[in-house]
Amino acid sequence: FTPITFTAPAVSSPVDGRIEVTARLNGIDKKDTFAFRVTPAPKSAAPAAAPLFVFDPEGASLALLRAAGQSPAALTSGSLPPAGASLVLGRNAVRDPAFTPEWAAALTTWVQAGGRLLLLVQDPDWLREHSAFRFARHVSRRAFPVVTQRDHPLLAGLDSEDFRDWRGDGSLLAPNYQTALDRPEVKVPGFRPPTFGWRWGTRGSVASASLEKPHFSGWTPLLENEFDLAFTPLAELVLGRGYVLWCGLDLEARGTDEPLARDLTTRLVSRLADVSPAPRREVLYLGDDAGAARLTALELPFTRVTSVPAGPAGNKLLVAAPNAIFNLKDWLARGGNAFFLPRPETGAYPGGLKTARAPWSLARTLPDWPEARGLSLGDLRLRVDQDAALFAPSENVAADGALARITEGDGVGILFQLDATALPADTKTYLRFSQWRLNRATSQLLANLGASFARDADLLDFSLPRGQPVMLGGEWRTKIEGELIPGAKSPDKPSIDPGNRGFDLNWHLETFDDSSWSTVTLPAYPPELEKLDGAVWFRREFTLPPEFDGQPLNLVLGPMDDFEDVYLNGMRVGGLAKGTPRNWEIYRVFKLRPGTANVGRNVIAIRLWDQFGGGGFGATVTNPMRIELVKPMQRPSPYTPGYRDDYAQGDDYARYYRW
Repeated sequence: FTPITFTAPAVSSPVDGRIEVTARLNGIDKKDTFAFRVTPAPKSAAPAAAPLFVFDPEGASLALLRAAGQSPAALTSGSLPPAGASLVLGRNAVRDPAFTPEWAAALTTWVQAGGRLLLLVQDPDWLREHSAFRFARHVSRRAFPVVTQRDHPLLAGLDSEDFRDWRGDGSLLAPNYQTALDRPEVKVPGFRPPTFGWRWGTRGSVASASLEKPHFSGWTPLLENEFDLAFTPLAELVLGRGYVLWCGLDLEARGTDEPLARDLTTRLVSRLADVSPAPRREVLYLGDDAGAARLTALELPFTRVTSVPAGPAGNKLLVAAPNAIFNLKDWLARGGNAFFLPRPETGAYPGGLKTARAPWSLARTLPDWPEARGLSLGDLRLRVDQDAALFAPSENVAADGALARITEGDGVGILFQLDATALPADTKTYLRFSQWRLNRATSQLLANLGASFARDADLLDFSLPRGQPVMLGGEWRTKIEGELIPGAKSPDKPSIDPGNRGFDLNWHLETFDDSSWSTVTLPAYPPELEKLDGAVWFRREFTLPPEFDGQPLNLVLGPMDDFEDVYLNGMRVGGLAKGTPRNWEIYRVFKLRPGTANVGRNVIAIRLWDQFGGGGFGATVTNPMRIELVKPMQRPSPYTPGYRDDYAQGDDYARYYRW
């Protein structure tokens, strides 16, 4: 409450300082310090040498560019920039109605032909519904330069202190969630907080849209943040002959001037003008079927060969299986690059490398090789020690024996000894995170060697089905099955279910006539289950629109107390197994395969068994009962275990588990 004001000196490079305070309270001295950094005044970028265009319906990004000394030309919907130009898609541009799927596809083709694209921050909630990417749920107040990117032109001279607690407020997202608690006229039984916690303002935000590092693509992160350092608010991609920058940083309209916002804007524009994307290479595969399956799982397009082709190889990347035999020195001397899939056996390897089996859990350092750009210490870390055939220490070995590099002429060979497929993630499920990270590390190494991935071209594919969810809250038909019984006195001795008698009476069938049943408004906790236990049936008709035809769907019912059988058009589609711990808080999401629901009339029937205490449905206004289209996430590798189809902890955990 006591303002401290001072004039910072002009500096030519960042200078750290602190304010020290000593206060005497009740005769006791209390000391506190506040650290700060003084940065040089932001410089305006020289006008871009190549033409610079912008599509920015909101206008906030255009103002940011002008403050950085740029005068971009406005691009109208449906048109394409000239060849060799740079394009900025402004904040929330991709959610504007003018950004049509057809135009997005044309822009992707334009990038592949050599265009330069800067994609500024977009609404993460919208992107979750319209793209195949995942985004962190939290507003980030801190990001870290990826250890292998510290000398990148966009980060030169900056460190982690520059990417924390920015001045002002991020303005992309609302400072607080609008929930049922803000609407006293709405009575929501069993209201629950948001799955990922409350948002307490956006002051000091650095990034509101941090992208999860894609596991099967050539995206290369520059910054990383959030859980497991698995997300990035700044990444780049070489797409064909073109180049793309994704920026999820809160640069626009901060309210209070943040020097880094203007500085980074200048750097982003300069990067578009100066970057020279490395040409992509044709990927060849030499080896057995197991290795080919591995590359297919990584969604890496390749041509299988039985021998190394002759002639110049400067535009080729050879992926070799453990059993592949060829003249590596000759291949590299002809300009080819090579990548070796992990080998489990020990002994002599190409380039005179030797291995021995030993436990491995993490890389303590990473090399400064160009082929390691974008790798993070978070990528090369397992949950527990795993045996691997590790390289003996030498000047060409890194990552604590997991990586090796061989060079000859203009060619580079990379050997990577960590095999995601060897991790026992089916039985030790905590290792699935390690699988994901090793898949990403493998993809990053391949991309750095020149590979392109099938998913790279999905850059601007926001053409996912836009059908609105079909809401299931409201009036339902209901009937008690048999007689309710006195409530159990202890959860350790619950009431025993006598069996599904409603099923025998065809209450689950869509043809059953429930017109004589009572009605109830759901979601709710019926009062008759407050002190009594037993089974209650609920039925409802709903209409599915044509855009849902042939699509995989999610049936989202939310928490249910205690156990249930769910039927759709007479077919059981799921239910929580009796005896599941903490059943009342598990968020029910049932996956419906194409054809399970019909366009037009459908009937859902639910048998709810309450065995102790109150029973009912705990969905909320912010996360209602509904049927919705499943968004096609990036397909998982066959080595990534899928989530349980009958239920999962939390709506988003179920919908976005597979990546």
